[in-house]
Amino acid sequence: MRFPQVYVHQAESLTAALPISGAAPQTVAGNTLDAGKVGTALAAIVAVSITTLSLTVVAEWQALVGSTWATVGTPNNSTVLQTGTGTLATGSYYVPAPKEVLAGSRQVRLVVVSGGASGGGAGVDSVIISYDFRAPTTSLGV
Repeated sequence: MRFPQVYVHQAESLTAALPISGAAPQTVAGNTLDAGKVGTALAAIVAVSITTLSLTVVAEWQALVGSTWATVGTPNNSTVLQTGTGTLATGSYYVPAPKEVLAGSRQVRLVVVSGGASGGGAGVDSVIISYDFRAPTTSLGV
């Protein structure tokens, strides 16, 4: 007897803030996930804390192709999350993965890329990247 596929909500997150430091562009990468174990939906939750004036952060999904991380999806994949104003600004953003990220069983991740100004580093400019997805399992939980 074959059991129907069901999905169990799961999340994976970083426990510490990742600093954005140095001249733009700087890339801050989230943990990698195996797209084959994610199911049909994947999103990143990005918590941003920026102080530096004119510093921008953009979210991009990437897939490992051979030994190179490649940006996945259309140009709309790059979303400006926040721009620094000179005083601390925080925000949380839900960034859905484009369908191309879930194609096949490969390593994927979300990266945040800085632009516009030099990042101030830990305690000044940082991000936390976590993932939200539904992992497939059988109705027996196997």
